[in-house]
Amino acid sequence: VSLGFAFAPLISPHAQKSDYYNTPSSRAPNYHAVFLVRSGVGGYWNYYPDSTKELNLSGLSGRLSFLRASVLDNSQGWMRLEKLDLSNNQLTELSLNSEMTSLQELKVSGNQLKKLTLPKGLRNLRILRLSGNQVVSLTLPSDMTGLKELWVGGNPIEEIDVPRGLDLSLFVLKGFDKADVTVEGVLPPQPEPEEPITPIAPISPPNPIPPPAPCDVQFILQSAPSIYGP
Repeated sequence: VSLGFAFAPLISPHAQKSDYYNTPSSRAPNYHAVFLVRSGVGGYWNYYPDSTKELNLSGLSGRLSFLRASVLDNSQGWMRLEKLDLSNNQLTELSLNSEMTSLQELKVSGNQLKKLTLPKGLRNLRILRLSGNQVVSLTLPSDMTGLKELWVGGNPIEEIDVPRGLDLSLFVLKGFDKADVTVEGVLPPQPEPEEPITPIAPISPPNPIPPPAPCDVQFILQSAPSIYGP
């Protein structure tokens, strides 16, 4: 899907946050917005068509530091977004819209996130890439039971909590031991370790009977006299 952009005038970096959030959505009807604040540059609104299904904001010169996706009253466009890539920026805060019910893939690797709070409503999320951040603990919403892949390598992560309906047997987890994952705060029961089976030693055949010792008896044959004479 091709993306269309509509830029609002540059907002002063000294403006208050309320000035940012109160920007009227009527500037771009039938569009939804992503608000970016770039370090040392200022802030502006980016508007994308409601038909957008894939949004790639990765590697924006490493200057993307804040993103809020729930800034507009009309958020229906977010319901169509399926893939969102925010990797390799400087994100320290991320706010997602609970209306993003079609989102299947979220990439936020290579940022500076210390926490990631995901709202309920992301029921179709299948892939979450969070590698290379500063996240210590991650709790998935109770309705995020369809997640198939979670990448958390490169984080000082100590705890991951998942909803009860998530099938851990089909869950691909990179960068964390699946055995340490809690389900709604409780470690799932681990299978009992099987006792090692001691192999049975092979039965040795009975000792063979030694052959008899050689006999030293000598037999001397003599000719008996003939009864018929010489």
